[in-house]
Amino acid sequence: MRRCLPLALLLLAGAAYAQPRGGGGGGRYADPSGVISAEMALGRLAIEKGEEAALAKMGAKDAILFAPGPVYAQKWAKGRHGPPVSIRWQTRQVFMSCDGRDAVSTGDWAQSDGKHGWYSILWRRDPKAGFQWALINRDARDGTSEPSDEISGRVAQCKARERGRDGDGPLPGKGAAPVVLPDVRQPAPMNGEGKSQDGSLRWRWAVAPDMSRTLDVWMATETGEAQVVSDRVPSPAA
Repeated sequence: MRRCLPLALLLLAGAAYAQPRGGGGGGRYADPSGVISAEMALGRLAIEKGEEAALAKMGAKDAILFAPGPVYAQKWAKGRHGPPVSIRWQTRQVFMSCDGRDAVSTGDWAQSDGKHGWYSILWRRDPKAGFQWALINRDARDGTSEPSDEISGRVAQCKARERGRDGDGPLPGKGAAPVVLPDVRQPAPMNGEGKSQDGSLRWRWAVAPDMSRTLDVWMATETGEAQVVSDRVPSPAA
């Protein structure tokens, strides 16, 4: 499912993006607008408290960012108190798993000092805290991007083996397996992969010895699995 609307309309009518996961109502939805709201909150917090504090506040316990090698964000942010940064996160696309638990967003960022670039963020929905970011991949870019307030939202196709007898997909919050967190006291790994519990969204990332890195994301569609993100960041020394 794909929608493309101005941001204001999206947030006022999030149900237009929402894909029902169960019959008979009950408010069971996979809704990309929740991720967009989380990104807006992340940007506001960065201006108010500084980027390090914002990333730590809204990041999962095992959240990873690249500086330029992979680091656990919560550990990295401790003791860092940079000045507030005027940064705008402009969401362009959101790809969400069928069950609404996991998503990846892509877009553009711009700072008040003139630096700007692109980003991809993996999001994970915590039952209590809501959407938390689990991995941020970003890089600077030359030139400018075309200004636009339109956002594309897509929800993955439910996989047949995960459907119930009535044809509905797995319901968010029902029978969820606990997330097994790595030991964040150890150095972050140089590569990783994962998938949503229902298997409709999966991802893989890797950092090479020269600190170049890749991030690939795939989602289930009506015609099979399709790659929706293919990030390639060159070595800082290049």
